Amino acid sequence: MSEALYKFLILTVVMATNIQARVNEEKNAMQEQLKILQHTVKELKDMVYVQTIRSNRLEEKLAESENNVMGMKELLGDEMKKLDVRISRLESKCTKGHSDHAAAMTKPGRENSDREISQLKSRLGLLEKKQDLMMDNLQGLMNSLETNYNREREESENGGNRSATATQNENVNKINRRLLSPPSPTSSSSGVAFYAYMSSILTSPSMQHVLVFDVVKTNMGNAYHPTTGVFMVPESGVYVFTWTFRTGGNHGLSIELMINRESFGVIYLHSLAGAEVEETGIVVAHVNSGDDVFVRTHSHSIGDSYYIQSHQYGRSSFAGWKIF
Repeated sequence: MSEALYKFLILTVVMATNIQARVNEEKNAMQEQLKILQHTVKELKDMVYVQTIRSNRLEEKLAESENNVMGMKELLGDEMKKLDVRISRLESKCTKGHSDHAAAMTKPGRENSDREISQLKSRLGLLEKKQDLMMDNLQGLMNSLETNYNREREESENGGNRSATATQNENVNKINRRLLSPPSPTSSSSGVAFYAYMSSILTSPSMQHVLVFDVVKTNMGNAYHPTTGVFMVPESGVYVFTWTFRTGGNHGLSIELMINRESFGVIYLHSLAGAEVEETGIVVAHVNSGDDVFVRTHSHSIGDSYYIQSHQYGRSSFAGWKIF
């Protein structure tokens, strides 16, 4: 075999080897891309499944909230009907008394009867105002819920994210708090004040978690609701609100006081290992009748590996009172 032919064969083998190696590299690259695409498709399918479940849950919560609204409207309607019947009976009784027993009926008796009718009419008017206010608030919350729900549906179809779901759950919880909390009666002449504390430790609540102070020691005006942790302002005026928290064991904690959707005050405390610390916040604010005042974990950052402590040696508490 000639040297030229031998070199040609060697060159041919080398070129074939290089071509085969390049083909194998491209094949491997395509296989990797195919795996990535398959993994992406799987993630998208899982995301669509999760968002579908979330949408179903939101629809159920929306339906439940609407049912609660209808139930509340029926209860208010029944109470106002009962008051109407009672007022009618008293007016009839008063009219009959004036016509048949005018001579026998004393002036103080007529005045008491008229006063009772006036009080019932005032109470009826107050209930009607509370119903209108509640319906306005509920309508606003329902509109907000529907808006966020539609946004959640759109984001679910496009891939979705978790933040919209958190906002949606917050609005649903707010509606449930308003529906589950009985209307606050008018405060008495003795004023408005409340004080409550937590009965036990609370470990690692999530962000924007409304804190509940279940042990009530003072509740003049009955405007604080220990089942929800919300103080529903019974009458407009200037109030003082204060909240105290304890934590320990190398934990950080950030807590804020909310008036409706606005943050009015924030406290932060951090303890070293083996020690507990306590911090108190205080706010003076003008609030209107029907406003919600509550305490929650911070909306952006609440600390790492933390807990809220409350025991016989130091309570985490929430208090407030009307100044004027």
